[in-house]
Amino acid sequence: MQANPIISTKQLHGFEQLLAGVDIDALDMTPYAKRYLQHIILHKKYYLRIYARLLELVLQTPPAAANPVGGLAATNTKNISLIDYGAGNGILGLLAKHCGFKKVYCNELSADFLHAAKQLAAAMKISLDGFIEGDIEQVKQYFTANTLNVIVSTDVLEHIYSLEHFFATIKEINPAMITVMSTACNPANYFKTREFKMLQVKDELYGGGPGDNTLFGETAMEPFINTRKKIIADFGASQLSPEQVNELAIATRGFRKDDIEKAVGKFISDKIMPVLITHPTNTCDPMTGSWSERLLEFEEYKRIYSHAGFEVKFYDGFYNEYESSFKCKLLFAVNKMIPLTGHRLSPFVILVGKQR
Repeated sequence: MQANPIISTKQLHGFEQLLAGVDIDALDMTPYAKRYLQHIILHKKYYLRIYARLLELVLQTPPAAANPVGGLAATNTKNISLIDYGAGNGILGLLAKHCGFKKVYCNELSADFLHAAKQLAAAMKISLDGFIEGDIEQVKQYFTANTLNVIVSTDVLEHIYSLEHFFATIKEINPAMITVMSTACNPANYFKTREFKMLQVKDELYGGGPGDNTLFGETAMEPFINTRKKIIADFGASQLSPEQVNELAIATRGFRKDDIEKAVGKFISDKIMPVLITHPTNTCDPMTGSWSERLLEFEEYKRIYSHAGFEVKFYDGFYNEYESSFKCKLLFAVNKMIPLTGHRLSPFVILVGKQR
C-alpha cells in the first residue's frame, strides 16, 4: 500500500499511542464490546490504516460539479460533517476527529456498542459531536437538511437489509452526500466468496454460537430456517399445513419478519408462493434483517446506487502487512500484486458513492 499523503504517519502514530494506552478492563462495556475492542487493538496498525484509507478517499472525492450544495467545498477536513455509521466501538469516527475533521458523529444500532463508543471516547479524551442510536431513519431524524455531508463505515454495507431504502434515505438527508464504505464481501475474490457462502449455509441450516469465532457475539443463534418456520407457523396458525410451513420457510430465505408475514398472508389469501431470491446462499436473520455477509455483484451495487441518484467507484483493499511475522511478509508481496488483478486478490473493497 502506498503512503497516505493526507492522513499523515504522525497523526496515525499519535492515535495509535492513544489507543494503546486505553485500560480496557477499566471501561464500562459488555464482555462482547470489550472482546471486539481487544481484537482491534491487537491488530491496531492494520485497522488504523484501513480507517485512514477511508478518510483519505473522503478527502479525495469532491462533490458532483453540477450540484455542490451540501457537499464538500474542498478537500479540507474543516469543511466536513461526518458520521461513522454502524460504528461499533467508534474507532473510525474517533480517528477522524483526531485528524481534524470538523464535525464527527457516531451511530450504532446496538445501545451496548454506542455506550462502548462513548466510554472509549472519554478514555481517549476525544470529544465527538453526537451519538445516535438506531438505523438510517434515526440518522435522518437527527440532522437538518444538508448538515451532514459524509457517511463512512466498515463491514456494515453487507448487513443492511434494504440497500435501496438505505440509499434513498441518504438522498433525503443530503442529495450531495459522499459515502465511503468498505466490505469484505468482494464478489471478485473467489476465496472470500467461497468462505462467505459456507458461512451463509451454516447460519441458514445450523445456526451458531459464541465458540465459533472471537467476534461472534454473546448468545447462540438458531438456524435461520427454523426461526422462519416459527414465524410462519405462529402467523398462519391452523391455516397452514406442516408441508406449507416448510415450503414457505424455504421460499422466504432473505426475508425479515415483517416481509415474511406479508408473504404468508398473501399465500393464505391468494395461494401465491413468494419468489425465492436468485442467489443460492444469501440469507438474513429473520428477526433483525441483518444479512449474513451478503454477496452482491458490482453491477448490482451500481444499479442500487444509480437508482438513488448516486454513482459508485470501487477501490481495492489490502492485507495485514503491518505485524512482525513471516505471513505478513508474504502478504506484503501479495499487496503489491492486488492492483494488477482486477479486484480478484483484494481482501475487501471500498465503495465510494457520490451524486451523479
